[in-house]
Amino acid sequence: MIAEVSFPIALNRTFYYRIPERLTGLMKPGLRIVASFAGRERVAGYVTAVLEEKDADLSALPSLKEITEAVDSEPVFPPEKLGEIVSYMASRWYCEAPVVLGNFLALIPDGPVLPAPERVSVAVFENPEFSEKIKKFLDAEDKTAALVFNDRKESENLTAAAAYALSKGLRCLFLVPDIPSAIALYKSFLNGALAEETALWHSRLTKKRKRELWNHVYAGEKRIVAGTKSSVFLPFLAKTLIIMADHGNEMYRQFDQKPYYNTRALAMKLAGIFGHKILLAGNPPDAELYHLHLNGGLELLDEGGTGKIRYEMVDMRKNPETAVSPELNEAVKRAMAAGRKAYVIASSRGFSPRSFCAKCYWMKRCGKCNSLMHIFEDEEGARFYRCSYCSHKEEYSASCGKCGNQLMVAKGFGVQRIFKELKKMYPEKRILKFDGDDVKKSVNETEKIITGIMDGNFDVLLGTAIILDSFLVREAGTVAFAEMYHKNSADFRLNEKILQNIMKASALLGYGDSELVIQSHEPESFSFLDFADYRKFLEEELDLRKTFSYPPFSFMARVEFISADPVSLKDFSNSFIESLRDEARLSELNIIEHRYPYKLKFVKRLSKYSHSNTFKIGKDAYGPFLAFIAGLKPPKKTKISVLTDL
Repeated sequence: MIAEVSFPIALNRTFYYRIPERLTGLMKPGLRIVASFAGRERVAGYVTAVLEEKDADLSALPSLKEITEAVDSEPVFPPEKLGEIVSYMASRWYCEAPVVLGNFLALIPDGPVLPAPERVSVAVFENPEFSEKIKKFLDAEDKTAALVFNDRKESENLTAAAAYALSKGLRCLFLVPDIPSAIALYKSFLNGALAEETALWHSRLTKKRKRELWNHVYAGEKRIVAGTKSSVFLPFLAKTLIIMADHGNEMYRQFDQKPYYNTRALAMKLAGIFGHKILLAGNPPDAELYHLHLNGGLELLDEGGTGKIRYEMVDMRKNPETAVSPELNEAVKRAMAAGRKAYVIASSRGFSPRSFCAKCYWMKRCGKCNSLMHIFEDEEGARFYRCSYCSHKEEYSASCGKCGNQLMVAKGFGVQRIFKELKKMYPEKRILKFDGDDVKKSVNETEKIITGIMDGNFDVLLGTAIILDSFLVREAGTVAFAEMYHKNSADFRLNEKILQNIMKASALLGYGDSELVIQSHEPESFSFLDFADYRKFLEEELDLRKTFSYPPFSFMARVEFISADPVSLKDFSNSFIESLRDEARLSELNIIEHRYPYKLKFVKRLSKYSHSNTFKIGKDAYGPFLAFIAGLKPPKKTKISVLTDL
């Protein structure tokens, strides 16, 4: 007998191994095994198929190695379902299937895993004010996917939904976009009856702790996981409710390493394959989800909590030198005078997100990777540059690097700049700052800051958009966006993202005299916020998307060629573009639109050059295109990177 084995390598292929006689009756698809591979004596592999020797093409193999041992007696994951999700991820996000498989298998304990025990559910639900719409969805046998939004009691209703799911015998994977949200959510469960049932999961846990939690989840000892995006790979095999808070948050997109998945799409696919329920929450539907709803694939649960957005737009062209306008200053004062909190959201970390010459418009870029550099200040107030891409630091200079004039301007308001102004305005008040730089501190330090926020130990909370989290913060008297941009963006989802952020902010406002303030240097660009009904906004948005073939009416991908040799990269890029000038080829590959520069442009980052092309491909017809990209033969030392599902 022959076993077809997959190893966690970046190659789309499997390997044949002979099954020793002692394992013949045991071997089946889905088992983990140990065998010698690539010069190493003991490497963990995964059996994808078991074949009779006559059914395997062994003509190119002079001899076959034997499997050393089987790790499991039964598959840990159902092989058919795991195979289906691996195939989906590999094809949709252009990744080698063994790499995808490795994400599911990486944290399984080294030894045998016992079958997960059946567990009798315990009725722990005690919340008579729980949302009737969510309860009705959870009770319905024929409803599998829903989106709840416009909910002023979001955190209470979602934690109650988790408790209700457990009382019905389900488990709960509770997804949040970032570590602060995960910690805040976990703390909210620690104060209730489900403390012993709940686990915290995020990327900064040790590998040992992750393995322990994997075991707890598999055995049903931890039936609720409050986790960031990688928790989708945990073994929720029994019937589960997946709750995804702040479903439109960009932090759910995996960019750091393959597979470059979209957590929302993956969670919805997992729910479909394993028979789970999924409840998206937070923002109103985006255009893709609204299109899914119109086609019967998603139920909308509008709690009606925010209604029409009420806001004050402040034209910052009248106050170009200050980050806190007189209007914002007064709004913050009114909140504090009433004994209420004020939240101020900055557009970026640091002191200023841009630095350019007022004479020649030269902009400061990173000496290592050519990305734009932000201005930061140290504890003594001395400025320095830090790269937004690679975090490289450089000394600050007021001199232009191109024309030499002392006319470098710090443009835009980062957290540090706004913090200095707020401290000067309200020296006796508690101004608390929280942004991505605080998250990068030790987990203990981050937890202390989060505890202070949840306990309300501040008068004004200043941060980036991560503070717009209903698990982290509570009702406010004033919420303000210190600087909101709109123009000169190629992001076709920009209006949608702005509307969602503002509706998140609106949901945090209390009733009565609560205020939402938006500061902008381009206030005329935000007329779309005046829609009385999000449905009208989304219907017009879908009409535009259809006209210009944007998602959900197409599948978008960016193909990037990367090399240290600019000459060979240019030749390869030219030949690639020429190969796509034929209309028949474009039709064969289902390419609707191919965007590339009229003149080839190359970006240099970290000693490498790159050239990218963006494609719109027929919806659900991306297979031939991705197969074509996989078949390209780039020059030596040239890498092809593909980011799909844009």
